Amino acid sequence: MTLKKYIEARKSEWYLLEEFLDKKHCAQKHELAEFMDDEGMMNVEPGSLINIESDSQIETPNVIRSWY
Repeated sequence: MTLKKYIEARKSEWYLLEEFLDKKHCAQKHELAEFMDDEGMMNVEPGSLINIESDSQIETPNVIRSWY
């Protein structure tokens, strides 16, 4: 599997910084693989992207009742 195919399978979502600053959460969402060539090289500057974090999921049935 190539790096680009691996990234495509992960389905991570990103905003372009300029679009996000202009349109906030109405900006178009992109997949990271859109910014990669077939050799896995990025075709945008890393600082021009904003990662959209996926929802968290608790993996344990233990419930935290107190932090102390």
